[in-house]
Amino acid sequence: MPDLIFVYGSLRKDFLSPASEVLDNHAEYVGEATFQGKLYKIDWYPGVVPSDDPGDCVIGEVYKIIDRGEVFSKLDRYEGCSPSDPKPHAFVRMKKSVILSNSTSVEAWIYLYSHPVTDKEEIVSGDYLEFMK
Repeated sequence: MPDLIFVYGSLRKDFLSPASEVLDNHAEYVGEATFQGKLYKIDWYPGVVPSDDPGDCVIGEVYKIIDRGEVFSKLDRYEGCSPSDPKPHAFVRMKKSVILSNSTSVEAWIYLYSHPVTDKEEIVSGDYLEFMK
């Protein structure tokens, strides 16, 4: 099975970011999906933390990774969690279960926020693109 990645913020296709071309060039769009977590405004970008509450839903997109080495080396640098980035990293890349729009559950890589969120604004809708409008 190919590697999948779930993106929920500045890597989504309708958000122009410096790293969006990585997915355009080295991955294939699968479709919309959701992740059971909470979305927060960290700075000009969002961060997700997992949640035990099934009502907590983060909206994003899933891509099938074509060139694993290229995607992860560039996106890990973009997310500040490459081996050369200073620790502690704000984001960690992990495999988690996400739900595709056809209700299928799949394992996908996701960048989770690893710092405290007590002073961060929660994006209650779970949709960063909608929040930014």
